[in-house]
Amino acid sequence: MDADSGVDAQAGLIAYYLAKGIPVLHFLNIKGLAVQSGIPVDGDPRAPLPSSIVSTRKKPSWPLIVSLLIAGTALAIRKPLRKNRHSAYSKMRDSQKKSVAMY
Repeated sequence: MDADSGVDAQAGLIAYYLAKGIPVLHFLNIKGLAVQSGIPVDGDPRAPLPSSIVSTRKKPSWPLIVSLLIAGTALAIRKPLRKNRHSAYSKMRDSQKKSVAMY
């Protein structure tokens, strides 16, 4: 902990942040506090979710299919870049060899 905070290192993070003026929420025994306040907690985990929460709208899959078809077609049609770069490099290298041989 900082020496300027004035908090003992054994006091913990909550005391440290409170001493610095930072608000702290401590969630120990949150269920007990909720029950005392009349707030419902932890319903049956096996109970079905309310229909207002669950979204059953099916997203259209056609944009995905069209995009994949376009991308696949573009990849299949294009000429391989590596081969073109290599052949251009080979042509340049060969022309340099010929020009050196002429001198």
